[in-house]
Amino acid sequence: DGNLRREFEERVANDPKFAGSARERLRFFFNRSPYHDQNLNLYPVGRVTTEIESRYFIKHT
Repeated sequence: DGNLRREFEERVANDPKFAGSARERLRFFFNRSPYHDQNLNLYPVGRVTTEIESRYFIKHT
């Protein structure tokens, strides 16, 4: 992909830390691949606002 190549080359030219890190360069391509999981380490968090009858919940006062 020409756009990907341009973006990579521009980043290498403008970011010395990126250019010197094989790990960051690999991550650059992995994050743009279909194998990158957008939801990795994303946990759903919610709040119950009504009374729930269940033996699995501990009622905090």
